[in-house]
Amino acid sequence: MSGEVVGNSYIISAVALDPNTSECSELWWPFKQEAELFADKIGSPKTVLVGPDEQTILSSVPEGGASFVFNAGHSAGPDDFKTTCDTTWIPATALPPSDLLIAYGCTTMNAEGPGTFASTAKAIVGFVDLASPTCLDCLNHSLPFITEILNGLGNGNMVGDAFNNAGLMFPECVDTGCAQLGGDPTVKIYTPPAECGDRATSYATHETEWSSDSVWCKFGSSEETPPFPEPGKSVSWVCIQSDGTTAQCAATKDARKNISYYMPVILSAGKNRK
Repeated sequence: MSGEVVGNSYIISAVALDPNTSECSELWWPFKQEAELFADKIGSPKTVLVGPDEQTILSSVPEGGASFVFNAGHSAGPDDFKTTCDTTWIPATALPPSDLLIAYGCTTMNAEGPGTFASTAKAIVGFVDLASPTCLDCLNHSLPFITEILNGLGNGNMVGDAFNNAGLMFPECVDTGCAQLGGDPTVKIYTPPAECGDRATSYATHETEWSSDSVWCKFGSSEETPPFPEPGKSVSWVCIQSDGTTAQCAATKDARKNISYYMPVILSAGKNRK
């Protein structure tokens, strides 16, 4: 998939004691899965670690660093986290510097400054007192909340816009302050390639204008705004994206009216013959 990808994705998922079975297992695998799907969608090379120790983290940073880092650690924040079932803590600064960090954990954004998760990235999405009663609803919806942010990023949105849109869908996370965005809200780690909008289609003869909720370009923009096509004719335009990709788009209109256009006349004629 073409498009502008700033760099690699680096994904960490912790293991912990399952309260139901008392076994050490990967409890945060759904979060890891969403992060992997996002990396695949934008075509980003990814490094995925499950239950790593600090040395593994430090030695596994991909060449060229990481643009997107996703860390699901337990008892996390704001300056350290656990990835294993023992009592070993890993400093937040062990994570590679990145453009965007999604730090999933109870208190990853309880503080910002040197040595914290926020100090490792240009922009960070994290949580404040996620295990508190005030944040219970956000905790229960934290996975779809993060998924919505990733969807926005995958559509080329800036992280601030992606975060705000997710907040509209899950106000229990943003309005309560349980989920927070830190750093530069204009960070954008992916630009989708140019793609035609839904105006690029074939129209019936009786249609005479563009739908008010249709667009010229799904991704990118066009300086051309051709008139609605005449019967049997077509019009064209080009969508241009900031990464340099282009898409040739066209709309056509049928030359003849379809049978549904004549149906009232046909029915009327049948009634008159009785």
